[in-house]
Amino acid sequence: MEDTLHYTFSTIPQVLAAIIALLGVFWVFKITHLNNQLKTHAEILNLNEIRKNLIEQFNVNGTQVTSLKSGLHSAIILENFKWIYDVICQIDKAGSNKVITDVRMKYEDIDKEKTELTSNTKLVLKLSGIQIVLSVGFLILVPVIYSICYLPYIVMIPNLIFFLLIILLTIRTILRALQVKKLVT
Repeated sequence: MEDTLHYTFSTIPQVLAAIIALLGVFWVFKITHLNNQLKTHAEILNLNEIRKNLIEQFNVNGTQVTSLKSGLHSAIILENFKWIYDVICQIDKAGSNKVITDVRMKYEDIDKEKTELTSNTKLVLKLSGIQIVLSVGFLILVPVIYSICYLPYIVMIPNLIFFLLIILLTIRTILRALQVKKLVT
């Protein structure tokens, strides 16, 4: 039984480290994919549509429109999606332009998906860190744990249940990262 405890508490951190690495790969893949969608939507915006809206809504002159266009191009190149979204919201206050409203709504959907994926990934990382620390701590205490009659089971069973819950949450997060929603029209 003592060997079983050693193997269990030394294997759990190794498996979690591998799963964290795998989750990181899928997280980077999905965030990159979502950023590419944001970039595509920013490029979809018809700059003439924006120019027309700016002139109508804000009575801006041609110099300000040119400045906004160059700022939008720079933001697309630098992938400053927050700035692009703020401009879209400012232009779409009335919600009268269907193209701009659609792009704003798609930006919000993509941002929601990024936020959810990031929060799930952070949760997995935190829980995995707790589990690794517990496993290493228990690994150090195996001789003491083993010397008390039912303590190995009392320690190992909740630890394994917690480990399995982390695995299930990680699998769910990875599967969500693999889902590709067709948001580009």
